[in-house]
Amino acid sequence: MGKFSEADRLYNRAADVIDALLVGAPSRQIQSSLISTLSDVYLGDFALAVKLKEVRKAYEVIERARGRSLADALRDQRVTAPMTDPVTVSAQKQINSIQLALLREMRPKQREELLEQLFETEQVFTPVEGPKKGFRAALRRGNAVSLLDLQHQIHADEVVLEYVLDEPRSFCLRITRDAAEVFGLPEGRDAIEHAVDSYVAEIAAGNAAVETGGWLYNVLLRPLRGWNEKSRLIIIPDGKLNVLPFDSLLNPEGDRILESHAVSYSPSGTVLSLLRSSATVRNPSPRFLGVGDVEYRQISKRSTLRKPVYAPETPDFLALHAGGFSALSGTREEILAVSRALGWENRLLLGRDATESALKSQPLANFDIIHIAAHGIPSFDFPDRAALVLAPDRLTGDDGLLQAREIRNLPIRAELVVLSACDTGIGSVQGQEGIANLERAFLYAGAKSVLASLWAANDVFAADLMTKFYGHLAKGEDRSVALQHAKLNSLRQFGNTAIPLYWAGFVIVGDGSGPVLALPKPTGRQPSP
Repeated sequence: MGKFSEADRLYNRAADVIDALLVGAPSRQIQSSLISTLSDVYLGDFALAVKLKEVRKAYEVIERARGRSLADALRDQRVTAPMTDPVTVSAQKQINSIQLALLREMRPKQREELLEQLFETEQVFTPVEGPKKGFRAALRRGNAVSLLDLQHQIHADEVVLEYVLDEPRSFCLRITRDAAEVFGLPEGRDAIEHAVDSYVAEIAAGNAAVETGGWLYNVLLRPLRGWNEKSRLIIIPDGKLNVLPFDSLLNPEGDRILESHAVSYSPSGTVLSLLRSSATVRNPSPRFLGVGDVEYRQISKRSTLRKPVYAPETPDFLALHAGGFSALSGTREEILAVSRALGWENRLLLGRDATESALKSQPLANFDIIHIAAHGIPSFDFPDRAALVLAPDRLTGDDGLLQAREIRNLPIRAELVVLSACDTGIGSVQGQEGIANLERAFLYAGAKSVLASLWAANDVFAADLMTKFYGHLAKGEDRSVALQHAKLNSLRQFGNTAIPLYWAGFVIVGDGSGPVLALPKPTGRQPSP
């Protein structure tokens, strides 16, 4: 109605009400749901700030919600303790028992009964994540890292592109250490997300998706000034942009973004700033934990081919119809190869040792890199059920499913977690809170960065790409640069056979800058570039 000052006051009051609701949220899950449900408040306030040409206000509005629960956890810097509440412990044991039965039960009717039991048990399983702070302190936690503070932490060769999808048009905040500007995009959320779905579907079919990728480039990147002058892109995605591999897009000259830019992703500018400013405890000798060669025959005798790409209809393994897990024969050599490439002190869990219980029993806070090569299963309807599939343990009762709700409580302090597994980068999009998936769970647990996959990976090609990636890491390259160079090496080696399906899905989320550590000179055999 043109009453901009009044609208601004109302939006500020609405955001304060949401903050008050978040203070009383008993768990991260409920906090995320509140932000997701009320995301339109932040979108409206952002659009108003853009209309008033207030770039700083626009940034702070959207950052107040984006990645909020993760940012709050990073601020708290809580020390994760084992869950000892009797109700919670009992609920977890029941969940393990039900899910073990689901993994073996193939009859739809019996599975339906088990799924109902699982849902009922999950309602009890609502851990309270640490003591509540005072009301004022909790409200202060919700404040975004200021635009100026973020700019101080952006490197000279980096540009942050923070997207906000809306109707009838979308926006992008371009932020460098020297400047910040809001750009309007020529299309709205619906058109962009439809194009992302089409692009990923074409990649799934083994195509280069040149036309659709070109359209996305023209909408998402071409309207922006100055981004191409930097060699590193940090993407803060919105909506289905969370599953778009930006480095695979082609510019009008036919060159992929990969060829000129190292690309990484962050849930928000606030999360990026907190990751970069958090203290790092350096181990005297860098340590590597590798997990792979899981014996899936202990879980299911059936073997099914999973869809090789992200799609909203990707079947949930804890759904009405059962599915097994095929052997990943190349993961043993993958773990051994990357371990040799680093030449670090290591702990390897392979074959019969690759169980959920064995992983949980490790001193996880002591490892600088954790690499897990296994099946990964997303869950769109129940994000906390998303899991890395390891082997069960009869002695402990663990079902072998290392799920997001369990991962968040692991005491991880790694500089890098590598999930060489299918579908670890996809999940349920929860408004401005972001995407709920396995990579986010590891960031919540304390990882500085996570390398994940947006779709099912080719076993052989993934192992080769990982070996190249670690070879570049061992040379002291930054994480995002090491991934860029590993992909380029593969494209040069395999030529036209290296279609985007094989390499584009691997992305780094969190802080992709800087080497993992001041790396010692590797002592083992080096992989070929």
